[in-house]
Amino acid sequence: HHLKNAEAKRTKVIVPLVKKAKHAILLSGTPALSRPKELYPILDALDFPILSTYSAYAKRYCAGGTGATDDEGFSHLKELHIVLSERIMIRRLKSDVLG
Repeated sequence: HHLKNAEAKRTKVIVPLVKKAKHAILLSGTPALSRPKELYPILDALDFPILSTYSAYAKRYCAGGTGATDDEGFSHLKELHIVLSERIMIRRLKSDVLG
């Protein structure tokens, strides 16, 4: 979850490194973040083309009306969850792993 802010220095350093890697697996001990806006840098790092631009992503999943600057909300969460679950995300509960 340290990559949730696209403007953070850490994100600006790590995303290009992940993109250059031959293989990448990003792990987190916490569930997906609270807003779709926070998922985009992770998807970008993995070159996961959910939509062609951030503006299109924000409009679809962040309830964006006018583009990339209107990205604080959320919309189509069920669709986003399905796309991520089917193509990129693996979620395991602690009880599944340790039980």
